[in-house]
Amino acid sequence: MKLTHKLCGAALLGAVGIGLAIPNTTKAAPDSKNGTGHIGFTSTGTYTHTDPGSSGGTQITDLPIDNPEFGMVLVTPLEFDTHDLLTAQDKREYNALPHKANPDSKTPGSEQFNVQNHVVFQDYREVTDHKYKLQAQLSTEFSTGTKAIDGAELLYQKTWLSLQDSNGTSPAGLAPSVTLSNDGLTPPNTATLIDNSSATGSTGYGVHALNFGTVPAKIEDYDGVVMNIPAATKIEKGDYNATIVWTLTDAV
Repeated sequence: MKLTHKLCGAALLGAVGIGLAIPNTTKAAPDSKNGTGHIGFTSTGTYTHTDPGSSGGTQITDLPIDNPEFGMVLVTPLEFDTHDLLTAQDKREYNALPHKANPDSKTPGSEQFNVQNHVVFQDYREVTDHKYKLQAQLSTEFSTGTKAIDGAELLYQKTWLSLQDSNGTSPAGLAPSVTLSNDGLTPPNTATLIDNSSATGSTGYGVHALNFGTVPAKIEDYDGVVMNIPAATKIEKGDYNATIVWTLTDAV
């Protein structure tokens, strides 16, 4: 904001009589001068992550945190637990467990608790409109390194947003659910969970958590993220791991 201060001069005109010379006392007005004002705000502070489902919630300290001007801040890892191989031929749907926050913490204010799976992203760019898309991709299928679960899909559902920054504004274009797939043969699909590309002004500015479901009284009933395995897929003993890539993309 430019602050302007104007200094004004006044001219006095005296009487002139016949044969009387009066000195000219008129003074020219000085030029206008501009003063300046400045205030700055920065987003380089350390982000402290708390339960995104509760205002003033418990702090979560076990998740690696990034602090980009524009991009992903953190992602909860998905844990589908270990199951009996003999029952795997009949059961083809598995719910991810809620994230167990602070599993080893003994610090007051950061106690162990269960929280819905979620991702956190932020946009602190100095732009007129905060247009972007939040997308996910199952970049590598569930595999032991030597064998994979062909055709396994991940369903992210019951989505909802929580604002992690009181100065921010929630983005638009939230998808209620998406499915990620990777059969090891074709390129994995890219699913858009938030499409804020039509936003204007501050819509989408700040830090946001995208949540999947809520934690019920019985954690085994949590179904924010679900794995589906095709009936024809053979499952062998082993520990299977996959990689899900989350990307915040400029949509300007």
